[in-house]
Amino acid sequence: MDVRHTTKDAYEIIKQNGLLSNTRFIVYEILCKYGPLTANEMRMYASKDVNSGVFSTRLSELERMGIINTIGKRICKTSGYNALLWDVNNNMPIKLEKELTKNEKKKKILNLIKELGIIIDIKWKEPLRNIYKEIEKL
Repeated sequence: MDVRHTTKDAYEIIKQNGLLSNTRFIVYEILCKYGPLTANEMRMYASKDVNSGVFSTRLSELERMGIINTIGKRICKTSGYNALLWDVNNNMPIKLEKELTKNEKKKKILNLIKELGIIIDIKWKEPLRNIYKEIEKL
């Protein structure tokens, strides 16, 4: 495998320790081998059994994990449009926090409002109740 020298150590550690899920690693490996690339260009290097829809999501996740980043824009060789250019860096991945569902976010906000209601002045209790009721409707 022809991994660029600057990322070789990071790539080997990530691979040997299984620090990425299978689909994340596929995207990461393509960028290591052939990057920098646009999302559409990466699809050219993926095997046929890889769903092409995974690239956008995985790129976003890998960026949040700190192991890839955008380095600019250029005309994509496959689409002909101006597109983000992605590349790997030397970082180790950080664990992603689980995304909260809409209901979990709603509960969290409602609990914060309840807590506020306990500690604030009486004159604010009615507006807080109204906010609480509106959020419950979501």
